[in-house]
Amino acid sequence: MILELPYPPSTNHNAYWGQVGHRRYLTTKAKAFRADVAKAVRLREGFQIPIAMTVELYPADRRRRDIDNPIKALLDALQHAGAIADDSLVAKLTVTRREVVKGGKCVVSLEALP
Repeated sequence: MILELPYPPSTNHNAYWGQVGHRRYLTTKAKAFRADVAKAVRLREGFQIPIAMTVELYPADRRRRDIDNPIKALLDALQHAGAIADDSLVAKLTVTRREVVKGGKCVVSLEALP
């Protein structure tokens, strides 16, 4: 399964999680990302076996970013959308940062492991 998605929100700096008192919640940006992933996954059968996942990140600008920050949001959104039964099924993960593209994007490839 190959999906072209928006660039995932970072799990740093309250872009993904917000908090009021002791209560944590998904931000509007996180909910919008989840909805975009669900739309891309729609009508595809999800994986329930170990998988290899390849992620290509195309940032929207040249700001410095940690390559691992978007991965948690991406895994959670893929699980929520039903592309994978549980993010613990990802047995192999390859992440590559690519060139800057207008608006940013993320290309994800999911493949069953033998």
